[in-house]
Amino acid sequence: MTKFQVHEVFRLPSRQQFVMAGSIAEGVVRPGMNAIIVLQYKLTWSIPITSVEFIDRIASKESIVALVFAEQNSEDAYLCQALCEGGTLIDVIDPGK
Repeated sequence: MTKFQVHEVFRLPSRQQFVMAGSIAEGVVRPGMNAIIVLQYKLTWSIPITSVEFIDRIASKESIVALVFAEQNSEDAYLCQALCEGGTLIDVIDPGK
C-alpha cells in the first residue's frame, strides 16, 4: 500500500480543484488512485486523484509532490485541511486492485 505524508492542503479555486502537497513515504502514486482520509473510526473519505504534479519551491530549493483532486464543493479543501494537518500520513490505494 502507498503512504503519503501531507505537508499542506490548499485550494485552486480558478481550477475548481484542491491540492494535498507533501511527499510519498512508500510506494507509487498515480492519477486514478484514491487518497483515503479517516473521518472517524472505520469511517473514511475516498478521494480520487485527478493528477500528480510537482511543486518546486525556489526559496527553499525543495521539490514536493502535489496530489490534485476535483472539488465537489468549495468546502472540500477546508474539510481535508482540518483532517490532514501537516505531518499526517495517509493511505493511497489503487481501486482497480
